[in-house]
Amino acid sequence: MSKSMSGAEMRLIRERIKREPGRGKSIYVAGPMRGYPMFNFPAFDAASAALRAQGWEVFSPAEHDRASGFDPSNTEMVGFDVTAAFRWDLETLLHVDAVYFLRGWEASQGANTEHSSAVSLGLQRIYQDARDEQEYYYLPHIAFKRSAIDTQTVPRRAFRG
Repeated sequence: MSKSMSGAEMRLIRERIKREPGRGKSIYVAGPMRGYPMFNFPAFDAASAALRAQGWEVFSPAEHDRASGFDPSNTEMVGFDVTAAFRWDLETLLHVDAVYFLRGWEASQGANTEHSSAVSLGLQRIYQDARDEQEYYYLPHIAFKRSAIDTQTVPRRAFRG
């Protein structure tokens, strides 16, 4: 649960983004929110700033939620329409070129749905933590470590992404 990114983490993001140039492209920031202090908004904000510095047009659910009146210090989410917010998230994915996945996205139901959508839509995916394709399978609806499944019973062709 990160409150903000360290200088080293910011440098890693910049390096990863340099390899994935964003000039003139749009990107959505996906990641875990519930269960994190301030709903993980500081991590969303830091990633958004780094992506903008590289030329991406950024769409952040944290920024959208704040603009919709959500207060991240309100842990009860009183008066906030979570369904409407998630509809905005999914609608936004239809109009971006890429999705940036924050650390911990695999444990988030919402971010897994966003990952599934990104895979299905053929969007470019950039991960805060580099993904080892030898260690992870990516199904459109879930990501999990290869060691967590029996590869002898699951046909290799069933996996893509």
